[in-house]
Amino acid sequence: MPLATASVPSTDLHAAYLDYLRRTGRGNAAYSWAARVFFGRWPDPRRWVAQPLETRLSVGSSTRPIITFLMLHRALQPGYDYLLERKLSSIWREVKDSPLGPDLDRFMTAAGPSQRPVAVPFLKPKTRLRDHEEQVYQP
Repeated sequence: MPLATASVPSTDLHAAYLDYLRRTGRGNAAYSWAARVFFGRWPDPRRWVAQPLETRLSVGSSTRPIITFLMLHRALQPGYDYLLERKLSSIWREVKDSPLGPDLDRFMTAAGPSQRPVAVPFLKPKTRLRDHEEQVYQP
């Protein structure tokens, strides 16, 4: 099934997220339940951002797709402190079909092959950037 480009069609972010899951075939009961809990507690996701980092990190792993969706659809800016603590590997798959996809394409085209981001060989897949702040990679 081809992936659908998803944009936030209304101010009801919960409904938009559930619709996105349905259209892209990525939904499951855990994601739907996590969305109900998340939006029940924080109907306005900006209130989640205002929480202490410990609270933001305490939401379950099934909530991470919601956070990613909201970020990629320009409805949430979780803060650098949160981003440094989380591995968001799915963001590269999700960004292509989000409103940020065209921006990324323009950036990558403008950067050209010699300026594109390179894989950093010393980072393990589940390692966070903060663990390697002192290491600088220069191609």
